[in-house]
Amino acid sequence: MGYHELLEALEDEVERQIRQIEADTEEHCQRLDAKVRRELVARRDGAVAAEQRRLDAEAQRALSRARFQQARTLLVEQRRLLAEVRQEAERRLPALDEAAPAVRLVDEVVPELGEGPVEFRVSPGREAAFMEALARRHPGLARRSTVSSLDGGGGGIVAAFDRGRQLLDNSFRSRLERAWQQMEGELAAELFGDLTDGSRL
Repeated sequence: MGYHELLEALEDEVERQIRQIEADTEEHCQRLDAKVRRELVARRDGAVAAEQRRLDAEAQRALSRARFQQARTLLVEQRRLLAEVRQEAERRLPALDEAAPAVRLVDEVVPELGEGPVEFRVSPGREAAFMEALARRHPGLARRSTVSSLDGGGGGIVAAFDRGRQLLDNSFRSRLERAWQQMEGELAAELFGDLTDGSRL
């Protein structure tokens, strides 16, 4: 092989190596490009997912706040309406106040009054009628009883006995208070139906 052929062979080898280097470089660049693209896509997807989770959590908090506010507003309105119902019931108490019903209220407490003197308190202006009715129904009790005015009116009776140490409050206001404590939940359910169930809020 001559010099000229050697140069040609050398040139061919150099060209082949250059092509190989170029091909290797191109392949490496493509792999690097693909890797960078995958990493960028993964980062983007991660950032998008994180932002979506943040937005979902924020939306859930906002929804919870809105539900809480709605429930609070509904509860305040229900309480207001129940207070109106109770005020109306209290307003109507004096209409229930007659001497005969007051004596029937005494019937409920006679066994607890003992044998000593008893002071009954009834609505102002009802004292005489009460004593007359008491004398007809419970003559023995009437003889050892006194009657005075019930502060605040409202009907019913209050009985003080055992030298004032015992007090039986059978006034309409007291009875309404006791009944209200027992019936408020039932009344709310009847008035508001399943709106009292927090799951609907």
